[in-house]
Amino acid sequence: MIYVIILVVLIALVAFGASGFNRLRRADISAQEALGGIDVQLTRRADLLPNLVETVKGYAGHEGGARGDRAGSHPPGRCGEGR
Repeated sequence: MIYVIILVVLIALVAFGASGFNRLRRADISAQEALGGIDVQLTRRADLLPNLVETVKGYAGHEGGARGDRAGSHPPGRCGEGR
């Protein structure tokens, strides 16, 4: 009779250990997938950054040219008068 109780307790411990291990493994896989998604998003942003810099440079060049055109059309020393 005592051997049956010991056997049932051992089987229960093994089942509990296997269940706990499977839960931990599932959580680890889920965390790895989440980190992989973050890596993908960071890579996409890093790939888009040079395009954004070039766009800003182009816009800044356009603005600089437009300001230069307007600045030359006013006589010197008359900015802000008459307002």
